[in-house]
Amino acid sequence: MLAAGALAGAGVGAAIASAWWGRKLRTARALIDQLQASRRQIEEQVGQARRQIEKLQMEMLELRLTMEHMRRKTQFAASRPLPIDSGDS
Repeated sequence: MLAAGALAGAGVGAAIASAWWGRKLRTARALIDQLQASRRQIEEQVGQARRQIEKLQMEMLELRLTMEHMRRKTQFAASRPLPIDSGDS
């Protein structure tokens, strides 16, 4: 009788401990899942930001090249001698 009571007590104790730890584990799993989802979202945003930065850098390079071309064109036009009007008109 004493052994049966001890076994029953141990079984009840194990069930209570299992329920308590099970709840803690479910809570921890939910938190881990939430953190992983947040991490995936942040990684996606980082990827988008990097692509946007690359695009802006390419646009800046194009603008610099255009500005350099315009500067050289302006310098060339300014360095050319002006045609002299002979007054034949």
